[in-house]
Amino acid sequence: MGDLMAIKKGELLIDADQIYMVVSIEDGRIYYQTYGEAVSKVRCSIPVENLKMAGFRKLLSVEEIKGILKLLGEEGKEKIYDQKTINEIIWSNDVDKMVSLLLDSNKTMSLDPENNKKESELVGELIGKLAKEISFVLKTKKEEVEKDIKKRLKKALV
Repeated sequence: MGDLMAIKKGELLIDADQIYMVVSIEDGRIYYQTYGEAVSKVRCSIPVENLKMAGFRKLLSVEEIKGILKLLGEEGKEKIYDQKTINEIIWSNDVDKMVSLLLDSNKTMSLDPENNKKESELVGELIGKLAKEISFVLKTKKEEVEKDIKKRLKKALV
């Protein structure tokens, strides 16, 4: 997911919710603005050393995406996460932790789908987050990526 200290002007970053483009780097601060559908002329900034703490990271590479898609075909553990942990994982924007949370929640949900509304909603949210970034990087439709992820998760349960 790349070294955050080696960011250059024009590079794209992602946080827990949005894709941004770096517009300049000055005096140890990164200046950025939204990128894509919700382009904004508003510039924000953050000290370089705070990027990770704020949940920023470089976009996934094609190779990293291939690894994630392969992982999504593996079975998770039956594990219940408390809401604080779920929130921390999502807002940390740590892909490895999000994939583990997705696999485990998918497994838990599959054991008793009627009584696991929370897991079902969480699985949907995580699929959406991953699909958004993957579809952007691979230049494909988000719906196609969501369908592929769901297929892999279902296959992992068989």
